[in-house]
Amino acid sequence: MIANQKTIAVIFLIVLSNIFASCQKDQVKIHEFKICQSSSNQRLLKSASEENNETKEFKDSDNQEKKEGKGSQILLPLINMLNLHYDTELYFGKNKQPFKLIIDTGSTALWIPDIDCINCKQNNLWKLYNCDKSSTCHSQNKDDMINIEYGVGSVDGYVVKENIYLSDKDQTGFEYEFLLVKNVTNFKVLQIQGIIGLGREESSEFNHQTILGSMKKKGVIDQRVFSLFLSDSSCLGNSVLVFGGYNEDYTQGPISYISVNTNEMWSVEISQAALALNTQSDSSNQNEKKKSLLQFSTDTVIIDSGTTKIVLPKPDLSALMDLLKQDFGIVCELEKRSASAEIFTLVCAESDYLKYPSFIFTLGSTPSEQKEFELTGEEYIESCFYHLQVRKCALRFQYVETDYILLGDTFLRKYYTIFDMDNQRIGFALAKVIQPKPFYETPIFSAYLGLGITIGFLLFFLLMCKIRSIWQERNFERLHSVKAQADSPPNTTGPDDLHSHQRPGHIEMQQGNDQSIEDPNDISEEISQDDISDIDQSQNKNQQSYRLPVQKKE
Repeated sequence: MIANQKTIAVIFLIVLSNIFASCQKDQVKIHEFKICQSSSNQRLLKSASEENNETKEFKDSDNQEKKEGKGSQILLPLINMLNLHYDTELYFGKNKQPFKLIIDTGSTALWIPDIDCINCKQNNLWKLYNCDKSSTCHSQNKDDMINIEYGVGSVDGYVVKENIYLSDKDQTGFEYEFLLVKNVTNFKVLQIQGIIGLGREESSEFNHQTILGSMKKKGVIDQRVFSLFLSDSSCLGNSVLVFGGYNEDYTQGPISYISVNTNEMWSVEISQAALALNTQSDSSNQNEKKKSLLQFSTDTVIIDSGTTKIVLPKPDLSALMDLLKQDFGIVCELEKRSASAEIFTLVCAESDYLKYPSFIFTLGSTPSEQKEFELTGEEYIESCFYHLQVRKCALRFQYVETDYILLGDTFLRKYYTIFDMDNQRIGFALAKVIQPKPFYETPIFSAYLGLGITIGFLLFFLLMCKIRSIWQERNFERLHSVKAQADSPPNTTGPDDLHSHQRPGHIEMQQGNDQSIEDPNDISEEISQDDISDIDQSQNKNQQSYRLPVQKKE
């Protein structure tokens, strides 16, 4: 029975391990933030033809479909990591080792941690890459280190050339130069596996071709264009990165293109900024906008997917705080909310969303291309909380040492953005609102349901085994008790007690068809002759009482 229980336990563990392995492969991965799990096997590779503007799935093994027609596109799902950053998964080397990379339009370099990184694990970069174990990986000079500085943090690494695959089923991939990082600084907060830079080619950190240019050169895409649709649904893969063009299914309304104003970054000119609040006129029922202009110290706005919020230079953030207080009665202050970096967030002593004005800014250098963009209070308020019995709200405005305005994911979640490197422009369209599926329709629900059914079945099976074990133990105890009674010697304490015991040759038919037989030789020789006579008479009576009927012969 113990062996059977061990076998059942082993089967139970094997089934659970298979279920969890399947969940890890299919679902939002509980990783750095212990909440999200990626869905790498749900990665979609699709091809779109410019002639009919339709997007269709293609097989990774059929490379001709990728290159069919002008404007072929590749769609990669992005995982929203708690509204902090958006990750996609690429595969490296012959063994197709997967890495989750932050999408960053503010830089151009792609890097992942090297196996010999001296402090990656201390900075929560646990997944490392060993170039020596890949036959397609070639390093130029490991001692020639390149440094890349970010707004927060920096990395040092050497250049390697390796094959990159967009899917674990992709059989071709493309060769690309990137960095294997051996030293990182101040990346504990992000807890990432690497970064893929999608910045302008003219600003390359080490004079190499960007991944967009390399994909076009290898024939993977036909245009140096990519677009971003960022959903606000955390831990789900319904955000999308499109290589080779854009998909109008994610837009609502027209696309407005604005020319870039620098040769190095995805930046455009900001011509005006204002705060506006809808107010109701006393003379009519129509709403009027109370508008207050903001005077910024810079006229350059960088569209940066690697930035979580909206970053303003210190003078501009101070001007915003003064205007909120003077014109709208909202008192705000700067709070340092990161222990590892000099990042200050705007926190205001007002919890009513309706009292916050809209943030309106006009982008474009010429009147023909100027376009207004708006973020409402509900869209730029991050969270509200109580502090010293006062309810406050943290806004998605930050101050970092910079000379530019950075429009990060807070802006990109509202506007579908097209980065056109061939035509040196950026396109904006109001993003379509995609409602998240009900939980019972999500893959993770199916996984949990299957896990629950499996556990329930195994528990029922174990319960049946336990019941059977208890029944067998009780039956064994009963048989053992009967056998013990049969094998135990009779009581021979005296003649007076003998009448209560069986005599030599006596066979008693007990209830349950059990038989008790005593050996005549066990009777004590000290019994008197009179007692023997009494015993014989009693035995004869008992034998007559229990005599079985004899079948008559015909």
